[in-house]
Amino acid sequence: MYIEWFSPAIIEDVVELIHYCLSFAAHTDSLYGIRNISVLMNNVILTMLKIIVPIISVAMVTGLVCSYMQVGVMFTTKTLQVKLDKLNPISGFKRLFSLRSVVELVKAVSKAAMMIYISFSYLKKEQGLLVNLFDMSIELLALIYGVLVLIF
Repeated sequence: MYIEWFSPAIIEDVVELIHYCLSFAAHTDSLYGIRNISVLMNNVILTMLKIIVPIISVAMVTGLVCSYMQVGVMFTTKTLQVKLDKLNPISGFKRLFSLRSVVELVKAVSKAAMMIYISFSYLKKEQGLLVNLFDMSIELLALIYGVLVLIF
């Protein structure tokens, strides 16, 4: 609902930013120099903040309200207490080289290896097509990309 209300303003800000950047780039002499680039970047950053901050603030307030509705106010200092046993390097190495961490490492490496193998074998099969992609039109590239995504 928020985006529905403010989308015209957001779109207007984006269009204004694009016009500003293109008009700035149209003056090639103004592109050179630290001062001019600094002015351009400041304006771009401020405009992006103007676009993003309202959306992020609504998401943050929504998250806080949902959290409050689920569990209420939960403030505890127990999580802020310092646990010196966590700083012990010997117990840290025990946790690092425990059987569970080794099993998790083997699982992660095997998943990555399987994904790399599957991707490589598929791309090797389509190698002739991939080489010719540089000479194709945008429409044909979009069509081939769609087919490859659906097949894969």
